[in-house]
Amino acid sequence: MLADQAAKPGRLELSSLIRKAKSIQSRMKEAKAVCVAASIKVKRYRMVPFYGARLKRDYATKVRRYQELQAELKLLALRAQNEQFTIEQSRTIRKNLLKAYQASRGKPFGLTAAKEVAELDKRAQFLQDTLGKEMQSPEALIAKLLGLSQIAIQISQSTSEAEPLNIDYTHVDNAEPVRFNRPVVKSKSKSAQLALDFDGTGQVEEEERIWLPVSVSRTHEVRQLGANLDASAPRRGSQLWVPVSQRHKVEHLLPLAFRREATQFEFPPIRHNAVGQNLWSVFDKDTWNHIRTTAYDRAGHRCQICGKQGGSLYSRISTAEELKRGGVVDCHEVWEWEPSADDARKGVQRLKRLLVVCKDCHMMFHEGFALWKATEAGVDRSKAATYIKNLRMLVNRCNSATLESQLADANEAWTQNKQVEEWVIDLSHLANQDYMADRTITLSSDNKAGIGPDQIAGISFRTEDGVLHSPTTAESLLRSAEAQMPLFGRGAG
Repeated sequence: MLADQAAKPGRLELSSLIRKAKSIQSRMKEAKAVCVAASIKVKRYRMVPFYGARLKRDYATKVRRYQELQAELKLLALRAQNEQFTIEQSRTIRKNLLKAYQASRGKPFGLTAAKEVAELDKRAQFLQDTLGKEMQSPEALIAKLLGLSQIAIQISQSTSEAEPLNIDYTHVDNAEPVRFNRPVVKSKSKSAQLALDFDGTGQVEEEERIWLPVSVSRTHEVRQLGANLDASAPRRGSQLWVPVSQRHKVEHLLPLAFRREATQFEFPPIRHNAVGQNLWSVFDKDTWNHIRTTAYDRAGHRCQICGKQGGSLYSRISTAEELKRGGVVDCHEVWEWEPSADDARKGVQRLKRLLVVCKDCHMMFHEGFALWKATEAGVDRSKAATYIKNLRMLVNRCNSATLESQLADANEAWTQNKQVEEWVIDLSHLANQDYMADRTITLSSDNKAGIGPDQIAGISFRTEDGVLHSPTTAESLLRSAEAQMPLFGRGAG
Protein backbone atom coordinates (compact mmCIF):
# COMPACT_ATOMS: atom_id res chain seq x y z
CA MET A 1 0.00 0.00 0.00
CA LEU A 2 2.70 2.44 1.06
CA ALA A 3 4.81 1.71 -1.99
CA ASP A 4 1.84 2.14 -4.32
CA GLN A 5 1.14 5.55 -2.82
CA ALA A 6 4.76 6.54 -3.32
CA ALA A 7 4.75 5.49 -6.98
CA LYS A 8 1.41 7.08 -7.89
CA PRO A 9 2.55 10.75 -7.72
CA GLY A 10 5.54 9.83 -9.89
CA ARG A 11 3.28 8.30 -12.55
CA LEU A 12 1.04 11.38 -12.55
CA GLU A 13 4.04 13.71 -12.82
CA LEU A 14 5.46 11.64 -15.68
CA SER A 15 2.17 11.83 -17.57
CA SER A 16 2.14 15.59 -17.16
CA LEU A 17 5.72 15.84 -18.40
CA ILE A 18 4.90 13.75 -21.45
CA ARG A 19 1.97 16.04 -22.36
CA LYS A 20 4.20 19.12 -22.02
CA ALA A 21 6.93 17.52 -24.09
CA LYS A 22 4.49 16.71 -26.90
CA SER A 23 3.33 20.33 -26.94
CA ILE A 24 6.90 21.64 -27.04
CA GLN A 25 7.86 19.20 -29.80
CA SER A 26 4.97 20.50 -31.91
CA ARG A 27 6.02 24.12 -31.30
CA MET A 28 9.61 23.23 -32.19
CA LYS A 29 8.53 21.92 -35.58
CA GLU A 30 6.69 25.18 -36.26
CA ALA A 31 9.63 27.24 -35.01
CA LYS A 32 12.06 25.35 -37.25
CA ALA A 33 9.86 26.01 -40.29
CA VAL A 34 9.82 29.71 -39.36
CA CYS A 35 13.63 29.71 -39.08
CA VAL A 36 13.99 28.14 -42.51
CA ALA A 37 11.65 30.72 -44.06
CA ALA A 38 13.53 33.55 -42.34
CA SER A 39 16.89 32.21 -43.54
CA ILE A 40 15.63 32.23 -47.14
CA LYS A 41 14.64 35.89 -46.76
CA VAL A 42 18.04 36.71 -45.32
CA LYS A 43 19.81 35.08 -48.25
CA ARG A 44 17.65 36.98 -50.71
CA TYR A 45 17.61 40.45 -49.13
CA ARG A 46 20.74 40.54 -46.94
CA MET A 47 22.34 43.29 -49.07
CA VAL A 48 19.28 45.59 -49.02
CA PRO A 49 20.09 48.70 -46.95
CA PHE A 50 18.22 48.94 -43.65
CA TYR A 51 15.83 46.09 -44.53
CA GLY A 52 18.61 43.48 -44.78
CA ALA A 53 19.90 44.35 -41.32
CA ARG A 54 16.33 44.23 -40.04
CA LEU A 55 15.84 40.71 -41.44
CA LYS A 56 19.09 39.45 -39.90
CA ARG A 57 18.01 40.68 -36.48
CA ASP A 58 14.60 39.09 -37.08
CA TYR A 59 16.26 35.78 -38.03
CA ALA A 60 18.47 35.82 -34.93
CA THR A 61 15.37 36.33 -32.75
CA LYS A 62 13.65 33.31 -34.33
CA VAL A 63 16.73 31.12 -33.84
CA ARG A 64 16.93 32.12 -30.19
CA ARG A 65 13.27 31.20 -29.73
CA TYR A 66 13.86 27.78 -31.31
CA GLN A 67 16.84 27.13 -29.04
CA GLU A 68 14.81 28.15 -25.99
CA LEU A 69 12.20 25.51 -26.88
CA GLN A 70 14.96 22.97 -27.41
CA ALA A 71 16.48 23.67 -24.00
CA GLU A 72 13.01 23.42 -22.42
CA LEU A 73 12.47 20.02 -24.05
CA LYS A 74 15.82 18.71 -22.78
CA LEU A 75 14.97 19.87 -19.28
CA LEU A 76 11.67 17.97 -19.47
CA ALA A 77 13.58 14.90 -20.65
CA LEU A 78 15.82 15.03 -17.60
CA ARG A 79 12.83 15.45 -15.30
CA ALA A 80 11.02 12.57 -17.04
CA GLN A 81 14.03 10.28 -16.64
CA ASN A 82 14.28 11.07 -12.94
CA GLU A 83 10.57 10.37 -12.53
CA GLN A 84 10.95 7.08 -14.41
CA PHE A 85 13.90 6.19 -12.19
CA THR A 86 11.84 6.99 -9.07
CA ILE A 87 8.92 4.89 -10.25
CA GLU A 88 11.21 1.90 -10.81
CA GLN A 89 12.70 2.37 -7.36
CA SER A 90 9.20 2.47 -5.84
CA ARG A 91 8.24 -0.77 -7.60
CA THR A 92 11.36 -2.49 -6.26
CA ILE A 93 10.59 -1.28 -2.75
CA ARG A 94 7.01 -2.56 -3.09
CA LYS A 95 8.26 -6.02 -4.04
CA ASN A 96 10.64 -6.08 -1.09
CA LEU A 97 7.87 -4.97 1.29
CA LEU A 98 5.56 -7.65 -0.08
CA LYS A 99 8.22 -10.31 0.42
CA ALA A 100 8.88 -9.10 3.97
CA TYR A 101 5.14 -9.15 4.78
CA GLN A 102 4.67 -12.66 3.39
CA ALA A 103 7.71 -13.91 5.33
CA SER A 104 6.39 -12.49 8.59
CA ARG A 105 2.91 -13.96 7.99
CA GLY A 106 1.20 -10.83 9.27
CA LYS A 107 3.58 -10.30 12.21
CA PRO A 108 5.43 -6.97 12.58
CA PHE A 109 7.86 -6.48 9.68
CA GLY A 110 10.92 -6.05 11.79
CA LEU A 111 14.18 -4.49 10.70
CA THR A 112 13.89 -5.50 7.04
CA ALA A 113 10.56 -3.76 6.52
CA ALA A 114 11.68 -0.69 8.49
CA LYS A 115 14.67 -0.34 6.18
CA GLU A 116 12.43 -0.46 3.12
CA VAL A 117 10.12 2.19 4.58
CA ALA A 118 13.11 4.43 5.24
CA GLU A 119 14.08 4.05 1.61
CA LEU A 120 10.68 5.41 0.61
CA ASP A 121 11.42 8.58 2.56
CA LYS A 122 14.34 9.22 0.24
CA ARG A 123 12.09 9.52 -2.79
CA ALA A 124 12.50 13.28 -2.95
CA GLN A 125 16.25 12.83 -3.12
CA PHE A 126 15.92 10.51 -6.12
CA LEU A 127 14.51 13.41 -8.15
CA GLN A 128 17.72 15.36 -7.59
CA ASP A 129 20.21 12.57 -8.16
CA THR A 130 22.48 12.81 -11.16
CA LEU A 131 21.96 10.20 -13.86
CA GLY A 132 24.08 7.09 -13.74
CA LYS A 133 26.19 5.92 -16.69
CA GLU A 134 23.93 2.94 -17.24
CA MET A 135 20.86 5.19 -17.78
CA GLN A 136 19.68 6.10 -21.26
CA SER A 137 20.39 9.55 -22.79
CA PRO A 138 17.64 12.17 -22.23
CA GLU A 139 16.87 12.37 -25.97
CA ALA A 140 16.51 8.62 -26.33
CA LEU A 141 14.31 8.32 -23.23
CA ILE A 142 11.96 11.14 -24.25
CA ALA A 143 11.74 9.67 -27.75
CA LYS A 144 10.83 6.30 -26.26
CA LEU A 145 8.22 7.80 -23.96
CA LEU A 146 6.61 9.89 -26.69
CA GLY A 147 6.96 7.42 -29.51
CA LEU A 148 8.90 9.93 -31.62
CA SER A 149 10.89 8.87 -34.66
CA GLN A 150 14.67 9.02 -34.80
CA ILE A 151 14.34 11.76 -37.45
CA ALA A 152 12.71 14.09 -34.93
CA ILE A 153 15.59 13.51 -32.53
CA GLN A 154 18.12 14.27 -35.27
CA ILE A 155 16.32 17.53 -36.03
CA SER A 156 16.51 18.44 -32.35
CA GLN A 157 20.22 17.64 -32.16
CA SER A 158 21.15 19.37 -35.44
CA THR A 159 20.53 22.85 -34.05
CA SER A 160 21.67 22.32 -30.47
CA GLU A 161 25.18 23.60 -31.08
CA ALA A 162 24.91 25.95 -34.08
CA GLU A 163 22.36 28.16 -35.80
CA PRO A 164 20.73 26.96 -39.07
CA LEU A 165 22.73 29.57 -41.03
CA ASN A 166 26.12 31.13 -40.43
CA ILE A 167 25.38 34.85 -40.65
CA ASP A 168 27.47 37.82 -39.55
CA TYR A 169 25.41 40.00 -37.20
CA THR A 170 28.24 42.31 -36.09
CA HIS A 171 26.95 45.37 -37.93
CA VAL A 172 23.50 45.17 -36.35
CA ASP A 173 24.75 44.26 -32.86
CA ASN A 174 23.51 41.34 -30.77
CA ALA A 175 21.33 43.32 -28.41
CA GLU A 176 18.09 41.78 -27.26
CA PRO A 177 14.99 43.15 -29.01
CA VAL A 178 13.09 45.85 -27.15
CA ARG A 179 9.44 45.09 -26.48
CA PHE A 180 7.26 47.96 -27.58
CA ASN A 181 4.00 47.36 -29.43
CA ARG A 182 3.76 49.45 -32.59
CA PRO A 183 0.22 50.70 -33.32
CA VAL A 184 -1.07 48.94 -36.44
CA VAL A 185 -3.09 50.95 -38.97
CA LYS A 186 -6.08 48.96 -40.14
CA SER A 187 -5.68 48.11 -43.81
CA LYS A 188 -7.07 45.52 -46.18
CA SER A 189 -3.58 44.55 -47.32
CA LYS A 190 -0.49 43.65 -45.36
CA SER A 191 2.65 45.76 -45.09
CA ALA A 192 6.07 44.86 -43.80
CA GLN A 193 7.53 46.08 -40.53
CA LEU A 194 10.58 47.65 -42.14
CA ALA A 195 11.76 49.20 -38.89
CA LEU A 196 12.38 47.44 -35.60
CA ASP A 197 9.72 45.02 -34.34
CA PHE A 198 8.82 46.54 -31.03
CA ASP A 199 6.90 43.53 -29.71
CA GLY A 200 10.13 41.54 -29.71
CA THR A 201 8.73 38.71 -31.85
CA GLY A 202 10.57 39.64 -35.02
CA GLN A 203 7.50 39.16 -37.20
CA VAL A 204 7.75 40.47 -40.77
CA GLU A 205 4.73 40.37 -43.05
CA GLU A 206 4.87 38.33 -46.24
CA GLU A 207 4.33 41.33 -48.52
CA GLU A 208 7.40 43.52 -47.88
CA ARG A 209 6.79 47.19 -48.67
CA ILE A 210 8.80 50.38 -48.70
CA TRP A 211 6.53 53.40 -48.34
CA LEU A 212 7.61 56.36 -50.46
CA PRO A 213 7.82 59.86 -48.90
CA VAL A 214 6.64 61.76 -51.97
CA SER A 215 4.00 64.41 -52.52
CA VAL A 216 0.47 63.23 -53.23
CA SER A 217 0.51 65.49 -56.30
CA ARG A 218 3.20 63.25 -57.82
CA THR A 219 1.11 60.08 -57.56
CA HIS A 220 0.63 59.61 -61.31
CA GLU A 221 4.29 60.33 -62.08
CA VAL A 222 5.61 57.89 -59.48
CA ARG A 223 3.18 55.15 -60.52
CA GLN A 224 4.52 55.46 -64.05
CA LEU A 225 7.94 54.59 -62.65
CA GLY A 226 6.59 51.33 -61.20
CA ALA A 227 5.30 52.22 -57.74
CA ASN A 228 2.08 50.70 -56.38
CA LEU A 229 -0.89 52.49 -54.84
CA ASP A 230 -2.66 51.20 -51.73
CA ALA A 231 -5.99 53.03 -51.58
CA SER A 232 -6.74 51.50 -48.17
CA ALA A 233 -3.70 53.20 -46.58
CA PRO A 234 -4.31 56.35 -44.49
CA ARG A 235 -5.43 59.15 -46.80
CA ARG A 236 -3.43 61.67 -44.84
CA GLY A 237 -0.18 60.89 -46.60
CA SER A 238 1.42 59.11 -49.52
CA GLN A 239 -0.24 55.81 -50.42
CA LEU A 240 2.59 54.82 -52.75
CA TRP A 241 4.90 51.89 -52.09
CA VAL A 242 7.28 49.48 -53.82
CA PRO A 243 8.21 45.89 -52.96
CA VAL A 244 11.70 45.48 -51.58
CA SER A 245 12.67 43.47 -54.67
CA GLN A 246 11.76 46.40 -56.99
CA ARG A 247 13.28 49.26 -55.01
CA HIS A 248 15.81 49.95 -57.80
CA LYS A 249 13.01 51.37 -59.96
CA VAL A 250 12.58 54.36 -57.67
CA GLU A 251 15.99 54.59 -55.99
CA HIS A 252 15.92 58.40 -55.93
CA LEU A 253 12.51 58.40 -54.19
CA LEU A 254 13.25 55.86 -51.48
CA PRO A 255 13.45 56.82 -47.79
CA LEU A 256 17.06 57.68 -46.94
CA ALA A 257 17.67 54.55 -44.87
CA PHE A 258 16.86 52.29 -47.86
CA ARG A 259 19.13 53.88 -50.46
CA ARG A 260 22.33 52.26 -51.70
CA GLU A 261 24.46 55.17 -50.52
CA ALA A 262 23.97 55.47 -46.79
CA THR A 263 23.20 58.84 -45.24
CA GLN A 264 25.18 59.18 -42.03
CA PHE A 265 23.02 60.96 -39.49
CA GLU A 266 24.58 62.83 -36.61
CA PHE A 267 23.06 63.13 -33.15
CA PRO A 268 24.72 66.22 -31.65
CA PRO A 269 23.53 67.62 -28.31
CA ILE A 270 22.09 71.16 -28.50
CA ARG A 271 24.81 73.58 -27.54
CA HIS A 272 24.92 74.96 -24.01
CA ASN A 273 23.63 78.49 -24.78
CA ALA A 274 21.55 77.55 -27.84
CA VAL A 275 18.64 75.81 -26.10
CA GLY A 276 15.35 77.12 -27.49
CA GLN A 277 17.00 78.67 -30.58
CA ASN A 278 14.88 76.98 -33.23
CA LEU A 279 12.47 78.04 -35.95
CA TRP A 280 9.27 77.07 -34.17
CA SER A 281 10.01 79.06 -31.00
CA VAL A 282 11.97 82.06 -32.35
CA PHE A 283 9.54 83.04 -35.12
CA ASP A 284 5.78 83.50 -35.05
CA LYS A 285 3.30 80.66 -35.43
CA ASP A 286 2.35 81.50 -39.04
CA THR A 287 6.01 81.33 -40.09
CA TRP A 288 6.57 77.91 -38.57
CA ASN A 289 3.27 76.52 -39.90
CA HIS A 290 4.17 77.64 -43.43
CA ILE A 291 7.59 75.96 -43.24
CA ARG A 292 6.54 72.68 -41.70
CA THR A 293 3.30 72.13 -43.65
CA THR A 294 5.16 72.72 -46.91
CA ALA A 295 7.72 70.12 -45.83
CA TYR A 296 4.95 67.68 -44.84
CA ASP A 297 3.20 68.05 -48.20
CA ARG A 298 6.39 67.50 -50.18
CA ALA A 299 7.22 64.35 -48.20
CA GLY A 300 3.67 63.00 -48.44
CA HIS A 301 3.32 63.10 -44.64
CA ARG A 302 5.79 60.22 -44.39
CA CYS A 303 9.16 59.86 -42.71
CA GLN A 304 12.03 60.71 -45.04
CA ILE A 305 14.25 58.28 -43.13
CA CYS A 306 12.12 55.10 -42.92
CA GLY A 307 8.89 55.95 -44.81
CA LYS A 308 6.58 55.31 -41.88
CA GLN A 309 4.19 57.38 -39.80
CA GLY A 310 3.60 57.65 -36.05
CA GLY A 311 5.79 55.77 -33.62
CA SER A 312 5.70 52.94 -31.11
CA LEU A 313 8.02 54.46 -28.51
CA TYR A 314 6.28 57.82 -28.87
CA SER A 315 2.89 56.22 -28.30
CA ARG A 316 4.14 54.67 -25.05
CA ILE A 317 5.69 57.81 -23.55
CA SER A 318 3.06 60.37 -24.58
CA THR A 319 -0.19 61.38 -22.91
CA ALA A 320 -3.57 60.80 -24.53
CA GLU A 321 -3.84 64.51 -25.30
CA GLU A 322 -0.42 64.55 -26.97
CA LEU A 323 -1.33 61.55 -29.10
CA LYS A 324 -4.60 63.19 -30.12
CA ARG A 325 -3.06 66.43 -31.39
CA GLY A 326 0.47 65.24 -32.20
CA GLY A 327 0.01 64.29 -35.86
CA VAL A 328 1.80 61.42 -37.61
CA VAL A 329 5.09 63.15 -38.53
CA ASP A 330 7.32 65.99 -37.26
CA CYS A 331 9.60 68.51 -38.92
CA HIS A 332 13.13 68.15 -37.51
CA GLU A 333 15.65 70.99 -37.80
CA VAL A 334 19.23 69.91 -38.49
CA TRP A 335 21.77 72.42 -37.16
CA GLU A 336 25.54 72.77 -36.98
CA TRP A 337 27.52 74.98 -34.61
CA GLU A 338 30.78 76.80 -35.39
CA PRO A 339 32.60 78.99 -32.86
CA SER A 340 34.01 82.31 -34.07
CA ALA A 341 37.72 82.30 -34.85
CA ASP A 342 38.06 85.87 -33.50
CA ASP A 343 35.97 85.67 -30.35
CA ALA A 344 35.62 82.39 -28.44
CA ARG A 345 32.49 83.70 -26.70
CA LYS A 346 30.51 83.93 -29.95
CA GLY A 347 29.62 81.48 -32.70
CA VAL A 348 27.33 80.67 -35.62
CA GLN A 349 24.40 78.27 -35.41
CA ARG A 350 23.72 77.32 -39.03
CA LEU A 351 20.58 75.56 -40.36
CA LYS A 352 21.66 72.69 -42.65
CA ARG A 353 18.33 71.10 -43.63
CA LEU A 354 14.79 70.26 -42.58
CA LEU A 355 13.76 66.62 -42.28
CA VAL A 356 10.24 65.21 -42.11
CA VAL A 357 10.47 62.32 -39.65
CA CYS A 358 8.12 59.89 -37.94
CA LYS A 359 7.74 60.22 -34.19
CA ASP A 360 10.22 57.48 -33.36
CA CYS A 361 12.92 58.62 -35.79
CA HIS A 362 12.54 62.07 -34.21
CA MET A 363 13.35 60.51 -30.84
CA MET A 364 16.77 59.48 -32.23
CA PHE A 365 17.77 63.15 -32.35
CA HIS A 366 16.32 64.02 -28.92
CA GLU A 367 17.31 61.09 -26.72
CA GLY A 368 17.40 63.13 -23.52
CA PHE A 369 13.84 64.35 -24.04
CA ALA A 370 12.67 60.83 -24.95
CA LEU A 371 14.17 59.30 -21.80
CA TRP A 372 12.67 62.05 -19.65
CA LYS A 373 9.24 61.37 -21.20
CA ALA A 374 9.72 57.63 -20.63
CA THR A 375 10.42 58.23 -16.95
CA GLU A 376 7.35 60.46 -16.63
CA ALA A 377 5.17 57.83 -18.34
CA GLY A 378 6.48 54.96 -16.20
CA VAL A 379 8.16 53.23 -19.15
CA ASP A 380 11.39 51.33 -18.48
CA ARG A 381 14.10 53.91 -19.19
CA SER A 382 16.69 51.29 -20.14
CA LYS A 383 14.36 49.72 -22.71
CA ALA A 384 13.69 53.11 -24.28
CA ALA A 385 17.44 53.82 -24.44
CA THR A 386 18.13 50.41 -25.99
CA TYR A 387 15.44 50.96 -28.60
CA ILE A 388 16.85 54.36 -29.59
CA LYS A 389 20.35 52.86 -29.80
CA ASN A 390 19.18 49.99 -32.04
CA LEU A 391 17.30 52.37 -34.32
CA ARG A 392 20.36 54.61 -34.67
CA MET A 393 22.50 51.62 -35.63
CA LEU A 394 19.97 50.49 -38.22
CA VAL A 395 19.66 53.82 -40.02
CA ASN A 396 23.43 54.48 -39.94
CA ARG A 397 24.29 50.84 -40.79
CA CYS A 398 26.87 50.61 -38.03
CA ASN A 399 27.61 48.50 -34.98
CA SER A 400 27.53 49.47 -31.34
CA ALA A 401 31.23 50.41 -31.14
CA THR A 402 31.01 52.76 -34.14
CA LEU A 403 27.90 54.43 -32.77
CA GLU A 404 29.47 54.94 -29.36
CA SER A 405 32.51 56.52 -31.03
CA GLN A 406 30.28 58.92 -32.99
CA LEU A 407 28.38 59.93 -29.87
CA ALA A 408 31.63 60.43 -27.95
CA ASP A 409 32.90 62.78 -30.67
CA ALA A 410 29.62 64.73 -30.57
CA ASN A 411 29.83 65.10 -26.78
CA GLU A 412 33.44 66.24 -27.04
CA ALA A 413 32.41 68.96 -29.53
CA TRP A 414 29.65 70.05 -27.13
CA THR A 415 32.20 70.37 -24.32
CA GLN A 416 34.55 72.44 -26.49
CA ASN A 417 31.72 74.82 -27.44
CA LYS A 418 30.49 75.26 -23.86
CA GLN A 419 32.31 78.58 -23.47
CA VAL A 420 30.34 80.18 -26.32
CA GLU A 421 27.89 82.65 -24.77
CA GLU A 422 25.99 83.83 -27.85
CA TRP A 423 25.09 82.12 -31.12
CA VAL A 424 24.14 83.98 -34.31
CA ILE A 425 21.46 82.06 -36.24
CA ASP A 426 22.33 81.65 -39.94
CA LEU A 427 19.22 80.87 -42.05
CA SER A 428 20.81 81.03 -45.51
CA HIS A 429 19.59 77.51 -46.24
CA LEU A 430 15.99 78.47 -45.50
CA ALA A 431 16.24 81.63 -47.63
CA ASN A 432 17.34 79.52 -50.63
CA GLN A 433 14.19 77.39 -50.59
CA ASP A 434 11.68 78.16 -53.36
CA TYR A 435 8.73 78.21 -50.96
CA MET A 436 10.34 81.15 -49.12
CA ALA A 437 10.80 83.32 -52.24
CA ASP A 438 7.68 85.42 -51.63
CA ARG A 439 7.48 84.95 -47.89
CA THR A 440 8.86 87.25 -45.20
CA ILE A 441 9.20 85.60 -41.81
CA THR A 442 8.35 87.39 -38.56
CA LEU A 443 10.58 87.39 -35.49
CA SER A 444 8.62 86.86 -32.28
CA SER A 445 9.47 89.61 -29.83
CA ASP A 446 8.83 87.45 -26.76
CA ASN A 447 10.63 84.30 -27.92
CA LYS A 448 11.90 82.23 -24.98
CA ALA A 449 15.49 82.19 -26.23
CA GLY A 450 15.64 85.99 -26.17
CA ILE A 451 16.88 86.21 -29.78
CA GLY A 452 17.00 89.78 -31.12
CA PRO A 453 17.25 91.17 -34.68
CA ASP A 454 21.06 91.40 -34.35
CA GLN A 455 21.27 87.58 -34.07
CA ILE A 456 19.46 86.61 -37.30
CA ALA A 457 21.56 86.24 -40.48
CA GLY A 458 21.12 84.98 -44.02
CA ILE A 459 17.45 85.90 -44.53
CA SER A 460 15.18 88.95 -44.59
CA PHE A 461 12.61 89.18 -41.80
CA ARG A 462 10.28 91.52 -39.97
CA THR A 463 9.88 92.24 -36.32
CA GLU A 464 6.40 92.36 -34.83
CA ASP A 465 6.44 96.17 -34.94
CA GLY A 466 6.69 95.97 -38.77
CA VAL A 467 10.37 96.89 -39.22
CA LEU A 468 11.94 95.03 -42.18
CA HIS A 469 15.49 93.75 -41.78
CA SER A 470 17.50 92.96 -44.92
CA PRO A 471 19.57 89.79 -45.03
CA THR A 472 23.13 90.02 -43.76
CA THR A 473 25.91 87.50 -43.29
CA ALA A 474 26.70 85.86 -39.98
CA GLU A 475 30.31 87.07 -40.23
CA SER A 476 29.23 90.72 -40.51
CA LEU A 477 27.00 90.35 -37.45
CA LEU A 478 29.88 88.87 -35.48
CA ARG A 479 32.19 91.73 -36.53
CA SER A 480 29.52 94.28 -35.65
CA ALA A 481 29.05 92.73 -32.22
CA GLU A 482 32.80 92.74 -31.62
CA ALA A 483 33.07 96.41 -32.64
CA GLN A 484 30.43 97.36 -30.07
CA MET A 485 32.27 95.62 -27.23
CA PRO A 486 34.37 97.70 -24.79
CA LEU A 487 38.09 97.75 -25.64
CA PHE A 488 39.02 95.86 -22.50
CA GLY A 489 36.58 93.07 -23.41
CA ARG A 490 37.77 92.34 -26.94
CA GLY A 491 39.57 89.12 -27.67
CA ALA A 492 38.74 87.65 -24.28
CA GLY A 493 38.82 83.89 -24.02
